[in-house]
Amino acid sequence: MLKVGESTENPLRGTRILICKTGEDTGNTGFEIEYFIKPQTGREPAAHMHEWWTEEFEILAGSARYVLDGKEKAAQTGDMLTFSRGILHVHPWNVGDSELRMRQVTRFDHASPAAIQDTFNILFSTMNGLARDGKMNRTGMPNPLQLAVMLRELQQHGGYIGGPPPAVQRVLFGGLAFVGRAFGYRPSYPQYTGQPV
Repeated sequence: MLKVGESTENPLRGTRILICKTGEDTGNTGFEIEYFIKPQTGREPAAHMHEWWTEEFEILAGSARYVLDGKEKAAQTGDMLTFSRGILHVHPWNVGDSELRMRQVTRFDHASPAAIQDTFNILFSTMNGLARDGKMNRTGMPNPLQLAVMLRELQQHGGYIGGPPPAVQRVLFGGLAFVGRAFGYRPSYPQYTGQPV
């Protein structure tokens, strides 16, 4: 798992993430990271929400746009954004001609070392590793079976994409993830995380 001071990059989305705090620093109640996003890049392919996480973003430098509860909004240097639990959102992306730098502080309603480990290993290390290895489509998504295996793992921590209700997603991605695992897909891979799965 990534440690404080380490970073990971996604060339498809033009983003680099620096780890600032892990569960060791927060009592496993969240984490803190910084984003460095190249000009005119960084948009996530889909909105998502967390059932028991709150995310705060401080725009340190640059200009951004983001989506909160279906509404697209602008953000500038100095702005603080709060994405409350249960609200669909898209993290800020860069709409300017200079690098966007922002700090994300994620807080859980309860301690969960597994949520931190899975977020770091799946969303940061493995997704970025797959992008670097050319295993993503142009929108920055892996093939559907790989995605289903990842999403099913993250659903254990209350994370869902926009669209069908969580109960429907659990069934849908549960079935696809079963097939994906049968074909050898895993939520994360040791060549990206540096630890056995």
